Amino acid sequence: MYGYATLDKKLIAFADTHGVVFDPASVSWNAISSVLDDGWRGRAAVVKDILFSQDYLGNVKGYDLTKDDWQELEGVEIRLPIFHSIATLCAVSDRLYVLEERPLRDRELSELTVVGVEVEKSPNRLEGRVLWSHVGSWNVSVGAIIHCLPVRLCQFFLNRTCV
Repeated sequence: MYGYATLDKKLIAFADTHGVVFDPASVSWNAISSVLDDGWRGRAAVVKDILFSQDYLGNVKGYDLTKDDWQELEGVEIRLPIFHSIATLCAVSDRLYVLEERPLRDRELSELTVVGVEVEKSPNRLEGRVLWSHVGSWNVSVGAIIHCLPVRLCQFFLNRTCV
């Protein structure tokens, strides 16, 4: 899996089991920390200065750069979409969104699940609260929605206001 994010004014890129950090202020490249490398599994989103990633079992974890530590996102009372090759995380207006696209009917129709999560961080804990969840079907090619996700996600797909 691969992923990238902007954290602490630096670009962080990850591919399978190694990542790099580009610092534009010093115009330098460095390896990511081994803690970040061990916990990052693919696509990511940054909410409130925490980098979120999801493992293959559907568990969402947050990485705190200042502590160089991963914490499990606790308190989410529903099953989040499980991370596949056509699933992703994104951040809009300090909220975390977990999206999953599944093929239906011989890949002619896609089902998109979107879960909006509010995140609160304390010194020793990351807590998530599901704000809403929505499932819709779309007559598009599988993977088309997930890989060109718009910033106005809620308004486009769900016809809701979230910003």
